[in-house]
Amino acid sequence: MKNLSNSLYITSPMSIPFPVDEMRVRQPKNTGQFDMNDPSSYKPRANGVNVGLILQQAIHSGWMTKHRTPTFSFMKNSKPRLVVLVDRMLYTFKSNTPETYREFYELTANTNAYVTDQISGVLFCIEIKKKGQEEAWYLQAEDAESMKVWLDRIKRTISCVRASNNNTDTITNASLLNITTEEEEYTMATNNKLYESPVSSKSELSLDTILFHSHNSQPSSPVSSIIYENESVSSFQSSIGAISDYSLECPRRKSSQRVSRPSISYSLSTVPPPQLPPPKTQPPPIPSYAYL
Repeated sequence: MKNLSNSLYITSPMSIPFPVDEMRVRQPKNTGQFDMNDPSSYKPRANGVNVGLILQQAIHSGWMTKHRTPTFSFMKNSKPRLVVLVDRMLYTFKSNTPETYREFYELTANTNAYVTDQISGVLFCIEIKKKGQEEAWYLQAEDAESMKVWLDRIKRTISCVRASNNNTDTITNASLLNITTEEEEYTMATNNKLYESPVSSKSELSLDTILFHSHNSQPSSPVSSIIYENESVSSFQSSIGAISDYSLECPRRKSSQRVSRPSISYSLSTVPPPQLPPPKTQPPPIPSYAYL
């Protein structure tokens, strides 16, 4: 009976020691387990993202105001966010020492970025939107210069994604230096067109073409013969006029200036109108009453 009572002995719950809650110390994740040359290392995972790696390998970062399309008047549609561009990912954080991200946006080949006035009264705003989708990001910079820098980095990243076929290389600042944006290509093409000589191919006549037409001309045609005759007459008359002018003006001229000749215009001789042929019948007799 004594042994049975010992086996039924119940331990008091107050005698069980509870574990003491110790303050958890956040240990930084080791970035060595991530491949920095793999774009998937910068994308969100089930266990979160490596914030230290993202901030370390960022292409560009800075504080911006993220806007949303206004839906309700009582909701706040703009919030300051720390925006980080790393590889082809855009992340937003709430502070300079974040533990996790708030939102993310992946830049793909069908993504477009441009300055917009979609948000009323907001200046220096960049709209980032994928083709065929309604969702868009509106990021407002502090001034025009920072807006240009952000827009340039985002556009070059999109151009880099479009240029790479396999999308297996990580996008860095060094890779963006070798990228030409569409705006730069358009500017270079426009400048090349301006510097090209506007020479028309129709205005260029070769010597062979001129000789070919001169040999195939018909000097026996009436018009050409008239022109040749007028040219010979005009040249003869001009030579006579020149001799007469020289003989008249030579005694009185003391300077070496040439005598101005009157300009004479010559035209083609007009052909007389055709005449009626002579009559072939006798005229009618004179009536008798004409002698009365």
